[in-house]
Formats: sequence, structure tokens, C-alpha cells
Amino acid sequence: MTIGLKNQSNKMPKISSIFGLAAIVVALTYLSINRNSIWNEEITLWEDTIKKSPAKIRIYNNLGFAYGKKGDFRKSLDIYNKALSINPELNNTSLTDMAIFYTNRGTAYGAVGQTDIAIQNYKMAIQIKPEHSDAWFNLGVIYEKMGDFENAIYYYKKTTSIAKNYTNAYKNLGVLYNKLRMFDMALQQLNLAISLNIEDAEIYSNRGLILFEKGLYVEAINDFNNALKIDKDLSPVYINRGIAHAALGNFEMAYLDFKKACDMGVENGCIALKRISE
Repeated sequence: MTIGLKNQSNKMPKISSIFGLAAIVVALTYLSINRNSIWNEEITLWEDTIKKSPAKIRIYNNLGFAYGKKGDFRKSLDIYNKALSINPELNNTSLTDMAIFYTNRGTAYGAVGQTDIAIQNYKMAIQIKPEHSDAWFNLGVIYEKMGDFENAIYYYKKTTSIAKNYTNAYKNLGVLYNKLRMFDMALQQLNLAISLNIEDAEIYSNRGLILFEKGLYVEAINDFNNALKIDKDLSPVYINRGIAHAALGNFEMAYLDFKKACDMGVENGCIALKRISE
């Protein structure tokens, strides 16, 4: 197939990050119960367990977490706050479980838009157990969402100093440095993330975006290829790979990528397909 185009690169939509922040981590230590349950069954399980052990914070934590997985964070908060009303000092609770409790409670507050209280809970978790890496990481996510990049970088770096293998912290640092157009530092962090998890398509995709920004189009395409080998359903990656092909003058390859994205229902893919076909 031949596409009759001239100077098509100026018609291509700007390449953009398709993956932002890694999801806020919700840490949870489950009881040793063998089960394969859907949300409602899990909720029923923990509600029944609370009746038998009404003072155990871990059980309230697990029930609140189950509601959070269902997307009902306000109910999660009801559960967490009920636990505090019963046992305000979290007596007879391990430091680990206390840190997890406040981290999960912070995540619930963050999910309902109460950022300040979320931050207070994460800092409480850190005060209780300074090596609780999930709380440090979640603070980084919160501050990045707030646009406070200096604090976000601090908390992500603190996370990796505590937990050397915390892949999402390296990933988020890479994405953040890319936002700041600090491409070499972004690549350094994403390279570390890949060294920890070579099966994460998002990392390859994000590294491909940075390589594109540096004008390394062939290398960017290689990373997009790797991302799609891991997850062929990442439709925006086809768009980004198509733009990289177009930047190299490979308009037939770009056409195929844009068509694939369009066929998958991505509007920007259809827009790019129309432009490259004009």
C-alpha cells in the first residue's frame, strides 16, 4: 500500500503521555483465610468476622479496604472511623497494622477529595512506622496531583530509599521528571523501573515518550513495540508509535498504527488516520 503524502509530519497530533501517575497503593495485610470471593462476599466475610472480634483493628481495616475495592470510599471511611471510635488509641494493634490502617484511611480520604486529611493520615502512618514505604509513596502521589512537584520528588525518593525495589516510585519519578522536561533524569528512573519489572507495559510506553522527546524515534518505536508485546490492547500506544513512524517518514507504518487505534475506538486514532490520509 502506498500513501501519497508530502510533509505529513506537520499534520501529526502531538505525542502525549498516555499513562500518568501510578495508582495510589493501598497496603493491606489480610488474615490467613483461603477464599476466592467477589466484593460482596468479601464484605460479608469481614462483617461477620467483626461480630466475632469487634475490637480487632485489622478486621475493620480489611472491611474498609473491601468497600474501597468496590469503589465505596465513603463507606470505607465509616468503617475506619467506627474503628477509631471503639479503639481511639488502636490498643493491642501492631505498629505495622496501625500504619496500614492510617495509610488506607488516607487513601479513602483522598478518594473523596479530602486531600488535607489524607495527608494527615499518611503522615500519621509514617510517624507510627517510619519505614512504611506505601505511606511515603502515597504522599508523593498526592503532592504530584496538587502540582507540588518538589514535595512529590522528595517523597518518591524517600520511598526508594526505604524500599529499593519499589517499582512504582521509580516509574512516577520518571513520569514527573518528563513533565519537568528533565529527560535524562526521567530515563534514569524508568531504566531502574524496567530493571525491576520487565513485564510492565506502562514503563516501556513512558520511556518511549521520553525517547521521542529526545528525537530518538527508532528507540522510541522499540519501546512502544515492547509495550504492545506485553499488552496489545493499549490502544494509545498505537497512536504514539504511529507518530514516531511519521516522524521518520514511515507514513505507511503510521497509517497502519492509526487505523488500528481507530478500529479500537480511539477518537485521536481516527483523527490521525484522517489527517494522514488527506
